Amino acid sequence: MNESVNIFIVKSFLQATPFFEQAFEKDGFIVETITAYDSLVDKAILVKPELIFIPVELEKGDGIELCYEIKNNPKLKGVFVILYSKRKEDYTQIAGFDSGADDYLVSPIQARVLSSKIKALLKRKRINFNQDTKNKNLIYNDIVVDKERYLIIQNGTEFYLPKKEFELLCLLLSKPQKVFSRQEIKQAVWGGNRVVQGRTIDVHIRKIREKIGKRYIQTIKGIGYRLET
Repeated sequence: MNESVNIFIVKSFLQATPFFEQAFEKDGFIVETITAYDSLVDKAILVKPELIFIPVELEKGDGIELCYEIKNNPKLKGVFVILYSKRKEDYTQIAGFDSGADDYLVSPIQARVLSSKIKALLKRKRINFNQDTKNKNLIYNDIVVDKERYLIIQNGTEFYLPKKEFELLCLLLSKPQKVFSRQEIKQAVWGGNRVVQGRTIDVHIRKIREKIGKRYIQTIKGIGYRLET
């Protein structure tokens, strides 16, 4: 792993902090433990770490609120944030993802699993994703989405998706790092007044996977979907 990769770990009263430090350092990351929460944002702007590891349970303050502050700071665009906690409740994880977190880990976690998750997350920097404002195209890896013609181009092959499948795929592509909840998908694709059966979204996701490949869309159990990287 590239030793220029910097990771900030925000100190927690949980006993997990030293474990995370050792796991990251073993993989060759440059690790810095942050104890002063009020100066974290300023320091992150100065150092530009690739990833910030934040506990939900801070000694002072709230980790989810701190995540929101970081992810909504234009000077920290592209910095990944992972939340971790002993709390497994769906509503806590949903709040974490809604704040912009790139992942939510439940402690304790095995070192090998942690390492795999971090490496997979950091690979996102190599993903070719952009929006062509002139042609109104979305580009993601080998997929080009022509929004004006409702056309998908993948590896030089052109094909069409039904309207709702197309809109759902565009929604996911609009924010590659975001986890979209079922409610958000329902509102954006079907509208607030449309009654959508419980399995409708799942069926549409399955059909999209059949056409573009199963590896692109990740299921976040109990929450929703996001792009797999």
